[in-house]
Amino acid sequence: MRYSNFKTEKEFKKFLRDNKLLIKDYFEKFEPRYDLFTNVQLEFKDRKTYFNIDFSDKRHMAKWLGDQYKDVQRDYILNKLKVKSKEKEWKFAPSQVECRSIKEIPALNVVNYCEDDKMWQELGLTRRYQYKSFKGQFCGIEDSILAIDSREQKPLGFNTQTLKSKLDFGDYCFINEPYFCNVFIERKSIQDLWGTMSKGYDRFQREIERAKKQNGYLVVVVDYAFSKAQSYNHNKKHSLATAKFIFHRIRELMQEHDNLQFVFSGGRKKSVELFEKIGILGENVKTIDLQYCLDMKKI
Repeated sequence: MRYSNFKTEKEFKKFLRDNKLLIKDYFEKFEPRYDLFTNVQLEFKDRKTYFNIDFSDKRHMAKWLGDQYKDVQRDYILNKLKVKSKEKEWKFAPSQVECRSIKEIPALNVVNYCEDDKMWQELGLTRRYQYKSFKGQFCGIEDSILAIDSREQKPLGFNTQTLKSKLDFGDYCFINEPYFCNVFIERKSIQDLWGTMSKGYDRFQREIERAKKQNGYLVVVVDYAFSKAQSYNHNKKHSLATAKFIFHRIRELMQEHDNLQFVFSGGRKKSVELFEKIGILGENVKTIDLQYCLDMKKI
C-alpha cells in the first residue's frame, strides 16, 4: 500500500504498528527508489530526503549527467533548482559553495549551467557572479599594505607589507591606494567556522550588517578543504552542530546578503596564496565566485 493512499498520518502510523514495521522498512519495501546511475536501491534516512534525491552519492549524479544529452541535463537541473529555490525562497542564483553543499543539485563545475542566463531568468533569480572573465584589477600586490586586525590571534604570514590595526569588520584588508576597494577578508579555521555558525551566528550577522552599511564586502576564507568540511565533526567532537546544520546557515547568509561569500582554501598556506589572489582581483572579486575559481583552477 502506497503512502499516498493513506488518508491521514494517523492512519499511516496505525498501519506501521499493526504490521510491526519501522518507517524505514515501509518505504524501502513498498516505495523503493533507485539510484539513477547505479540502479542500486536508495537507503531511507528521512522522508523528505528520500523523495528529493535520485542518487546515493553526488559523484553518481555527476556521472549520470555526463551520460545525458544537454537538453536532459538542463531539464533535470532546472527542475531541481525550481523545487529548492521555491522551498528556500532564494533571491540569488546559488554559488559553488551552495551547490556543492546541497544533495539534490550538482556543483557548478559538473555541468556548465552557471552561464545559462535563460535558466536563471526562468527561475527569477538574480545572478551575483559572472563566470566568463576572471581577470585581476592589478598585475601584482608588491606595493600593497595589508592591515591585520589587532584581535587576530594567529595571523597568517605574507610577503607583502603588513600592519596591525583595529578593523570594524573582517580580519584583513588591503588598505593603501589603489589596492583598497572595501573588500575585507574574514579568516577562519574550521573550528572557528563551526563556532561562528552556531553560538556566534547572531554576532556574525551583525558584523555583516555593519559591513553593508559601510559598503564593505566580506570574503570568509576557511583554512580547510571543502570536501573535508562536509564531513567535519561527524562524531560531534568539537560541537553539537553538524555539517548539515552549518552549511544550511552558510546558504541562508549567502541568500540574505549580497556583500558576502565563503570560500574554502584547503589550509593556512593555501589561504595565504588566496589572499594574494584576492588582492590582485581587487574590485572584481565582488563579481567572482571564488570557490568555483579554485575548483576550476581559474585563479
